[in-house]
Amino acid sequence: MKTKIDFKKFVQKSISELKDKECKYANTYLGSMFYIDFGELINKTGRNGNVFQKGETNISVRECYWEIWENITLIGCSNDDDLSFIMNIFIGKFVINISIMNNFLVFKFDNNIDLRCDLTNIDEKIFPEDNIIDVVNNKLSIIYSANAQGEFFIDDMTIVR
Repeated sequence: MKTKIDFKKFVQKSISELKDKECKYANTYLGSMFYIDFGELINKTGRNGNVFQKGETNISVRECYWEIWENITLIGCSNDDDLSFIMNIFIGKFVINISIMNNFLVFKFDNNIDLRCDLTNIDEKIFPEDNIIDVVNNKLSIIYSANAQGEFFIDDMTIVR
């Protein structure tokens, strides 16, 4: 069931999911969307029955403008043509903080890299209530998400009938 939460709870829950978990894998898909896997790899079964591996926890960034900064230098963004080289900067790293800066949700990594995701949805044509950023506990099937209206949620993925 999806429940609205405040930003402070989103940060507390997301940091607790990511704490001490090393990034094992990062990859782009469908243009500028990407995910970053953390912790041990676990087997998951897809809707079609296929088994695949995911990180114990992952960050999924979908339909939003995002930037990657190293210290004060912009090194890549969702508008770049080739994003493959950027994903390698997360491997072996840890998230050490989550904050909001000028309408951007910022994931700070231990190598002075910031992943900044725009919560205003200015550049994308999706529904404002759609999730644009998820922090997912793949073992417990819990999602901490942000939508394009800057709202935060927890979803334990139970089905209410």
